Amino acid sequence: MKNFWLKFRNWLLLFGDIIILYLALWITLIIRYQDRYSEMIGSHIIPFSIIFLIWVITFYIGNLYDLRKAKNKSQFFLSLLLILTICGFIGMGFFYLLPNIGISPKTNLALDLLITTIFIFIWRIIFNKLVSAPNKKIIFIGDNEQVQNIIKEIKNNPQWGYEVETIIPADNFSDFDNFLQKKDIATLVISDDLYQTQKLTDKLYASLSKNIEIFTLTHFYEQLLKKIPLAVISKIWFLENLALSNKFTFDKIKRLMDIILSIIGLIITLPFYPLIYLLIKIDSRGSLFYTQNRMGILGEKFTIIKFRSMVKDAEKNGAEWAQTNDPRITSVGKFIRKTRLDELPQLFNVLWGEMSFIGPRPERPEFIEQLEQEIPFYKQRLLVKPGLSGWAQVNYKYSSDVEGALEKLQFDLFYVKNRSLFIDLTIILKTINIVLRGGGH
Repeated sequence: MKNFWLKFRNWLLLFGDIIILYLALWITLIIRYQDRYSEMIGSHIIPFSIIFLIWVITFYIGNLYDLRKAKNKSQFFLSLLLILTICGFIGMGFFYLLPNIGISPKTNLALDLLITTIFIFIWRIIFNKLVSAPNKKIIFIGDNEQVQNIIKEIKNNPQWGYEVETIIPADNFSDFDNFLQKKDIATLVISDDLYQTQKLTDKLYASLSKNIEIFTLTHFYEQLLKKIPLAVISKIWFLENLALSNKFTFDKIKRLMDIILSIIGLIITLPFYPLIYLLIKIDSRGSLFYTQNRMGILGEKFTIIKFRSMVKDAEKNGAEWAQTNDPRITSVGKFIRKTRLDELPQLFNVLWGEMSFIGPRPERPEFIEQLEQEIPFYKQRLLVKPGLSGWAQVNYKYSSDVEGALEKLQFDLFYVKNRSLFIDLTIILKTINIVLRGGGH
């Protein structure tokens, strides 16, 4: 059974925001025009709908639809106020740049934004309160490190709506029936190695009438944490889930979009290359560009192009990962890495078909050889083209060690399995958020 619970909460949050935006506009027009408000709806609905669409996208970029943030704490409300302020400037810029759309609603925009802010704050307080009350009891059958990780996440995120009832040991099903009878259980999560055992299968079959959601641990882990639990999957999982032919149409559409967007991106950014060159040259000796061998789809090697952000001969002693506060990074290099400007030349790699805008980040052959010795299935991330940004980059911090590479691989495998236009758009919006926050490395 698929998990619609978290998706329902996300859609509820989105539709609640949309209703509030239009409700605030309706109240604004009533206050401003009173009996004539119905005459003014026609001239306001289209321009404000465009603004509302931009505002909702801004909400998304600002992580206002991330249920992990949905907590009634000062940090959340400060972020909400900041994003609403940004939305106000967006609205002013919209009407300033498009003065000939038939209306010039300076007062209307200000009043609408005030009403929207009040209603959104009230709505989010109510929503956060409602979803923070766990109302779906969950039982885990079998115990391991992945189960403990999920339980920890559930306890840290009560807004997901789950309450862990108990863990039933793998060798003890004797009180299984009585437990389900006495407790209001909504969800069962079963370790993959136990799912096919005859004794457990019989008990699960007998419980079908109870309308309980049943998940394997791998599936629930994936649905909840948006990554693949590497420790509990096998080669069979790859055969069942990573059939590349299933994504043929998507991959063709994606390649076409890569070509179009990379050409547009190069046209826009090429005029800035002389300025970037001047800054790099003033700051340190060396060339404008920095090239490295990387491993692409199916292990094909290619040369990646970046603006140089390190001192000349930074790797004279051999390949090594960049570290936090790496002394090899120049002053200008810190800035262009933070803003991702150093990656602009990779648009050429995208245009040539060596990379995509979205995909697992391309790794160096030397590091891949090392990591595949220590991390199972590491090379399976090469089943798709590498990207300028990826699911691992927007969900996990920068890392330069094996532990971090293992964590990122779990996100990369989630992307390889579930990649779609919607997930690519999600990654793009989350990347914008990271760049605006200066979260590059």
